[in-house]
This record gives sequence, C-alpha cells and structure tokens, in this order.
Amino acid sequence: MGILDNITISQAALGALVLYIAWQLVRPFVVKTALDNIDGPPSNSILFGNMPRWMSRHCWEWREELSRQYGRVMILRSLFNNKWLVTFDPKALHAVFIKEQDIYEEPIASLRLLLGPGLLGTIGEQHRKQRKMLNPVFSTKHLRDMTPLFYEIVHKTRDAITSRVRAGAQEKDSGVELDMLSWMGRTTLRGARPQMVRSVVPRLLLPVAVKIGSPEFRRRVLDMIPAEQVQRMKDISDILHARSVLIFNEKKAALARGDESIKHQIGEGRDIMSILLKANMMASDEDKLGDDELIGQVS
Repeated sequence: MGILDNITISQAALGALVLYIAWQLVRPFVVKTALDNIDGPPSNSILFGNMPRWMSRHCWEWREELSRQYGRVMILRSLFNNKWLVTFDPKALHAVFIKEQDIYEEPIASLRLLLGPGLLGTIGEQHRKQRKMLNPVFSTKHLRDMTPLFYEIVHKTRDAITSRVRAGAQEKDSGVELDMLSWMGRTTLRGARPQMVRSVVPRLLLPVAVKIGSPEFRRRVLDMIPAEQVQRMKDISDILHARSVLIFNEKKAALARGDESIKHQIGEGRDIMSILLKANMMASDEDKLGDDELIGQVS
C-alpha cells in the first residue's frame, strides 16, 4: 500500500497510457482473427504499418504491384500494426457501396472534424436526410440547365488567360507565368478551395482524437501541438469553415432580398447552395437541415 499511496494521478494516467500503447503494439501479434488467413505486404513500421507508403503521393506503382501479387483482396497494416482489409473485388464493392451500404458505413470522424456535419461528414438517418435534400441539385434536368452556364464561365476564363498570355508575350520575350491553380479555382461556382493535406498521421489519429474531451478542450490541445502537418490541417479547416460561413451568409442574404438580387450573383441562383437554401425553406420541420449542416455542404 505504501507504493500506491505515493503515486500521483498524473503518474497513474501516464502509466495507463504507456500500458495502452504497449498493448496496441503487441495485440496484432498475439490476438488471432480471420484476417490472419489473408495475405498482404509486410509491415514497413511498427507504429504506422504500411500507411505512409500506401497514402504517399507516389504510391500508384506500388499499389499496382500489390494487386498483381496479392489479387483483389489483401491485408495492410495501419496504426499500431492493426489489420486493414483492402479489396478491389467488384462484387465486394457493390455490396459495400450499394447493396449493403447501411451496414458498411464508412468512418467519417476525420471528415466531420475537417468539413463539419455535411454530406461527407454524416452517416445514417442524418446522411439520408441530406441526400434527399440534395437530390434535385444533381438531377438530369438541373445539370442540363446548368450546361450553358458552365460554358459561359469556361469561355470567360479562357479569354482572360489568353489576353494575359498575349500581353505578357509582347512585354517579355520569354513569355508569361500564370498561377493555373488560382485560375482553375475561378472556374468553379463557389471559388477556389485549398487542397486537403494527405498526411498519414493526422488521418489515422483523428478518429481517436475526436472522442477525447469537449470541442473546446480539443481545440486548446490542437493549438499546442508543435507538428507542422497538424497545424497546417487545422489552418485549412479554419479557412474552409470561414469561407463556407461567408458563402452561406451571402446566399441567405440574397434570398432574403429577392430573386433580382440572386440573378446578379455567380450561378444566377442555380448553384448548390442557393437551391439547397430554397429547398430547406420549403421543407417540413422534420426534414429541415440546421445551419451547421448547410454550411457543411459548402465545405
């Protein structure tokens, strides 16, 4: 009892954390499952398994090699060498994404944390309700009506780029340099979006991290993490949210001012956000989406 009396709460918590990490590292090698009957590449790291290589930017040749060596079904090692089942089999994919999609709900914790409770960050009944609200946006008739607008925006972008190239060629013999990422962003109806960081560590840890403490506590901890990748992902999420809120408020104000105001906006009221807001205003109370869900669709 004397030893236990001298242990502080922080020491006990640290000891529990060490034991948990040790068990996570040892468990894949001592606990047998049906997945042990499936072949796969050897683990590259005791901590991150095959994930750094699987999710790297130049992974496609290696993935092709794996498909030739192991076929349509294989096992990869993820965080703490846990087993991931990977399949390219068409029948299995049909069962997962179409036939049995309610059973095989994909983990969306990281997407929800980054993008909010939009279509990509929800599952179950909430996801079905959002899909029902968004169905008219992707109907054949609506896409057909949007085609002239797409052409108009693309032609304007082409003319603007052409004029700058010609002007630059006259001023400089070597030509002109253009930021094509920025110009491609201008061809969308909602403005440019920063690219998501394809970082292995945050994507693997997020599903666990979102279950710890309150959002305010997690934010304070996140601000103190010195990892550059984590801070960059946090900044991207903040930018996405701020921009999404701005677009949402602009569209909401335009709807409140009336149809004439909408006609002067990009998309002329036929973009996803405008249609979604109109549909949400006319929906029944049980089918209506909250502001956070509407903002999530923009993200």
